[in-house]
Amino acid sequence: MNKSNRSTATLPRGDFSRGPGKSLTKEQRDEERLERLTLAAFDLFTERGFSHTPIELLCSTANVSTRDFYKLGKNREALMAQVYQRVARFAETCVLQALASAPVDDWDARLDAAIDAWVHAYTHDERYARLSYLDSVGVSDELEQIRSEAHERFAALIRNEFHQRFPENDKVLAGKLPVAIIGACNELVRDWLGTRPRPSPEALTREIKLLYGVIIQGLEA
Repeated sequence: MNKSNRSTATLPRGDFSRGPGKSLTKEQRDEERLERLTLAAFDLFTERGFSHTPIELLCSTANVSTRDFYKLGKNREALMAQVYQRVARFAETCVLQALASAPVDDWDARLDAAIDAWVHAYTHDERYARLSYLDSVGVSDELEQIRSEAHERFAALIRNEFHQRFPENDKVLAGKLPVAIIGACNELVRDWLGTRPRPSPEALTREIKLLYGVIIQGLEA
């Protein structure tokens, strides 16, 4: 990604606003330190790689002392898990907002809107996709559990939306089909990341919609 794009896109921030003149409690100071560390971790992990980002660099970038870092009870693996979870929640929010704005009685439009939002969440800044599908893989058991939970939330969302269109296929949808759809979409993103020259996000969107089209044809058969 070029520098101009990277300067305008970063990890969504948490809400740590406070009223004017109010001092922070210890818990709020710790939350702000963790927020700065999370944002620094996103930038450094995606720029240098997880294994090449020492704790000292994370702390200096976040303006947090190493003493305060260890008092938070964190390590690099925990920060990567924190960053991954933030990205996954952002993608989930994008999809839910798209569905909330889509026509309730137009299933095809809802599917298109959800796919567009999901692809945008990971490709508006390709670091989101790289961190989620490449950099974070195998970092820790904790992160893999968070990844599994994120996949299950998306599987439940797919299951619910498909039930509206195919109520007669409850047994199929109650099985592993939604999980398989997620796995296929994830592999398409990994393939997109590894292809040179990099296809456009629109090309990735078309491939995912083609995948869903094949699945829909199978359910309609």
